[in-house]
Amino acid sequence: MFPRRHFILLAISFLGLAADVQGDNSISLNIEHGSRNLQDSCEDTVLRSANGQFNAESTFGKTQSTGLGTCNGLSSEVGPGVWYSVAGTGNAIKASTCNENTEFKATLLVYSGTTFDCTANQLTCVTASDSTDFECTSNTAKSTAVEWQSLNGVTYYVLVQAQIPGDQGTIWMNFRSISPPVNDDCKRAIGAIPPVDLQVDGTTLDANLSQMPDYCGVNQLYPGVWYSFFGTGSDMTIGACGNSDAQYAFSLYKGPNCDNLECELNDGTYSVTNISGDQSKCLYRNSDGSLALRELHQISFTSTFEQRYFLYIAHDPSSGGSTLTGDFRLFVKSLDDPPTFPPVEVPTRAPSLAPSGRPSPIGVTAFPTREPTAVPQPTTPTILPLPTNVPITSSPAPDTRSMLVCLLLSVGALVVNDMW
Repeated sequence: MFPRRHFILLAISFLGLAADVQGDNSISLNIEHGSRNLQDSCEDTVLRSANGQFNAESTFGKTQSTGLGTCNGLSSEVGPGVWYSVAGTGNAIKASTCNENTEFKATLLVYSGTTFDCTANQLTCVTASDSTDFECTSNTAKSTAVEWQSLNGVTYYVLVQAQIPGDQGTIWMNFRSISPPVNDDCKRAIGAIPPVDLQVDGTTLDANLSQMPDYCGVNQLYPGVWYSFFGTGSDMTIGACGNSDAQYAFSLYKGPNCDNLECELNDGTYSVTNISGDQSKCLYRNSDGSLALRELHQISFTSTFEQRYFLYIAHDPSSGGSTLTGDFRLFVKSLDDPPTFPPVEVPTRAPSLAPSGRPSPIGVTAFPTREPTAVPQPTTPTILPLPTNVPITSSPAPDTRSMLVCLLLSVGALVVNDMW
């Protein structure tokens, strides 16, 4: 038969409690960290919803997962871990440990598969991350976040392990469905922006960090978004400000499309100017109603006429700041006047279609008018007096007998004609 302490350890393991066997064969039960150990393997996880609610799990008493190797370049064999599972929503999902009660810095590894895949260690790697949650404002140093595009109805398993071997404690995890900005990828850059210093409102909230082989002299570490515009052949400026104490970094490229980009600025030509006091651009109203005047962060360069440029903008990692993603205002300006074009000649053969007293429609020139020729009106006829001293004679009386004879002859002719 098994020794009594084996049965005790078996019962403790079944209950999911943490315990240590001492040198004198006594058992030390850790009540403080004695949460149920149902998250020790992925098939026993409780399926969560991406609703933003935090759930706490402890790595005390957990075992090390084996057989999964690396995922996205990160090892799954660092040490004891805890499993979570979440249902796909069809949107992007963000998992984060940003909570003031999180006790260690974690690595998050995301897999997809079935319960059978969990048991057989045949899960499919989706992504993994050990990056800080850039939207975290409390306990940031111990926060980790990962994002991925989920499929509706698919179950995703997230393995949480300490980045430093030997670190243990309680981890607080939440999942939420997010909608990244439409322009967080170069191929969905917003533009072309007219270079006339218009305010373009943007945000890096829920954006992803674009992976580029070269950030053109800028150490881009934070999520950013993309814009495009065309050069005017003159000097141009690009500026941005936001309602935070963080500065902005600009990676400026040129090329016909996102697959063929080269840096416009580099280490030797990239320089940011901080402009203070521009109330027309960087005056913000805080949530409490107070006003805050922020700095405008600006770069300048000499553009090529009709060259297409792509801009990646994110918070500058060298500037610090408590908020690393958020809303901003973007301004693109050509320092010379935009090119002008000759006026379009409008045909003058088309008559005006506008009614009298109203301007002619756009693109239709009014036909020249002239005064109509006056038509002379008839005058009152003059009645001439009859001539005088002219003798007036009466006409002779008609011959009645001759007229009667003619009438009888006509009637007779008609009768004879009817007889025949």
